[in-house]
Amino acid sequence: MNLILYFILLLAIVSFWAIGFIYIKKQNQILAKENELAILKAKTRYKTQTLEEQKKQLQAKLKDIQKKLKQINGEQPS
Repeated sequence: MNLILYFILLLAIVSFWAIGFIYIKKQNQILAKENELAILKAKTRYKTQTLEEQKKQLQAKLKDIQKKLKQINGEQPS
């Protein structure tokens, strides 16, 4: 009877250890994925800011070109 109780106790300890090990492993995987997503989000935000700045520069160049075209069209007789 005593041997059965020790065996059950040993199984309970091993089971709790295995469950804890699996839980910690999964938590680490989740944390790694969250960190990966955070890095991707930061990269995307940086790229978006860079593209917005380039867009503003290109829009300013476009306005200058449009002004020059209006001047050229205004100078030429129609």
